[in-house]
Amino acid sequence: MTYDSRGRVAQAREISSPTSAPADSLLEFDWDGMRLAGIRGYQGAANQRRQTYERTMDYQEGRLVSEQIQSQGKTWRIKYTYTAGKLTAAVCDRDPSLDDRSRQVTFR
Repeated sequence: MTYDSRGRVAQAREISSPTSAPADSLLEFDWDGMRLAGIRGYQGAANQRRQTYERTMDYQEGRLVSEQIQSQGKTWRIKYTYTAGKLTAAVCDRDPSLDDRSRQVTFR
């Protein structure tokens, strides 16, 4: 991992094991102050790197309200609901990275 001047993660690389080939996965992190604003994933050697993943976070009044994820040529979103300042639900569109099903989680 590498860090920026404020101590936040700027990049993370996959670690290869003694029995595997050198890793070629890289994640880059974008920040808005101390809030994580986005993550981009890349595959391949530095001179032939291609973007394979992107996740953007949206905040309102300091709370995470939604995320948009792009991978494998598809896009889906997660929306968060708050009641009286407390997280009460998260709803995810059909997620093609798992089983192409939508999900809803409620918090008590």
